[in-house]
Amino acid sequence: MSNTPPYQIRARTDGEPALGAGAIYPIDESEITVPDRPIPESWPRAYGMDVGWNRTAVVWGALDPGSGVMYLYSEHYQGQGEPASHALAIKARGEWIGGVIDPACLGSSQIDGRTLMQLYSELGLDLSPAVNAVEAGITEVWNLLISGRLKVMASLSNWLREFRKYHRDDKGAGKIVKRDDHLMDATRYLVVSGRARLSTAPEAVHYDPPRYYDGDDAWMA
Repeated sequence: MSNTPPYQIRARTDGEPALGAGAIYPIDESEITVPDRPIPESWPRAYGMDVGWNRTAVVWGALDPGSGVMYLYSEHYQGQGEPASHALAIKARGEWIGGVIDPACLGSSQIDGRTLMQLYSELGLDLSPAVNAVEAGITEVWNLLISGRLKVMASLSNWLREFRKYHRDDKGAGKIVKRDDHLMDATRYLVVSGRARLSTAPEAVHYDPPRYYDGDDAWMA
């Protein structure tokens, strides 16, 4: 067993089938997870969003400008919720943070004649459609993972659960198994398109208290 890759050891000892059968990201999660830590205000942030009635998933990333490493630091994972509830949860992480969303929301889902993209924009989210180049996106995420430039905070339990199961079928075609992969898609959107949307929190507006004239030659605070 000494020559067995770490991800196959987990498959054999813990019963994680994807790691032993067509794992899309065949790297042990211990190599990509880090303990939770506060994100400095100077680090730019963005998020990727995958939408659907059965599950809407969002993952937030912050870039360390010094090292070039992106840290996935928060997730939203909710099924059968209305857009308003998702929007509230997203804005709670910072209304100023911009995101990229599954481009299918531009036309496939409509409510009262509005696309889902329009609806989320009206609810106050700053969104752009992501590029949905699946294989190219997977390659880009993989390159970041194996080079140590994409890390995941340990509290992202839903992300890690999807990561363990994210695999291709074993029928010879090598197709991605489209099941429980919402955060994986959101991560791909973030990596491919969201990095162009990274931004830092706006500085607080400096406020000078009002001053009044006391009848002398001086203005008083």
